[in-house]
Amino acid sequence: MPGARAIRRRALALLAIVPIRRYRSVTAAGAAADSPPTLAIRLDLILLETLNRVSFRKVTSGTSDVVVTMTTHGSRIKTVHLALESIARGTRRPSRLILWLDDETLASNLPRSLRRLKRRGLEVVLVENGYKVHTKYYFYVQSIQHHARSLLTSDDDIVYPRRWLQSLEAAHAVTPDYVICYRAHSIQVAADGLALYNTWTPCSTSEPSFRTFGTSVSGQLFPAGFLDYVRSQGDSFKEITPDADDVWLHSLAVHSGVRVSQLGGSPILFPFVPGTQASGLYLTNFWDGGNDRQIAKAYSASDVERIRSDDSRRGEPPEGYGGTPCE
Repeated sequence: MPGARAIRRRALALLAIVPIRRYRSVTAAGAAADSPPTLAIRLDLILLETLNRVSFRKVTSGTSDVVVTMTTHGSRIKTVHLALESIARGTRRPSRLILWLDDETLASNLPRSLRRLKRRGLEVVLVENGYKVHTKYYFYVQSIQHHARSLLTSDDDIVYPRRWLQSLEAAHAVTPDYVICYRAHSIQVAADGLALYNTWTPCSTSEPSFRTFGTSVSGQLFPAGFLDYVRSQGDSFKEITPDADDVWLHSLAVHSGVRVSQLGGSPILFPFVPGTQASGLYLTNFWDGGNDRQIAKAYSASDVERIRSDDSRRGEPPEGYGGTPCE
């Protein structure tokens, strides 16, 4: 149709100038809230839907050395494209963007929204069932003998801001050996071990520490060298932390001497896709003590001592690191 490309260009230019400005710093208890979206979030969701229908832009870029992975399940297959589109519209795009599915029915009946994303470079991969939340990273980690690229895990229910990947890449360039995240807890230690999970406090520093417990909900970047260690540990999480990927990955970081750093001085939780928080593992892991049972299995006595003795204030953060991300 005459003028269609010009109309599309103008539409994409309009979408590019409307940022997400609502970020929230929350406690663990507030993380499952599914409150009504603000007008700004509603507008951004409409824009993401529009992008999905009109954009020809590739979701990946050859200039990045970061792979972004995600998984989804059940009814969320209908809305996962919003989280993916929010990543694809970023100022920086990943080298690969992978959606792992462990349900053959979902994989063989993809909604149009995901088929459109596949044409733009999204990889949708069907894998074996039974790995639960670990699906988002496990199959990628196992697929590569020696990792040269970092891995950034993402969630299917989050609307990510445009500088999401850019800010993490910048921090990783300065401190390439740390796990870096947007949202973390500060682990509390009791006399006989780690304190209960619901007593852990929001992290208030960007200084790397074993005490910093990253959560993948807002994004967590794992360096390539650490991925080799994760690969070597196989799937023993099935017995130790079947429903807590963050616990497993943090315990492996402590085992291997890799500290975690939060990007900025306070946790950031990005907006949820509406209607996605009514149920989930959070209700069991946080309120029913599921995390504590899995934590007790994951951390050895030497791990606990390493966490206890780590001085999370060893000095000022490296120059150029920290600050306010995703402005």
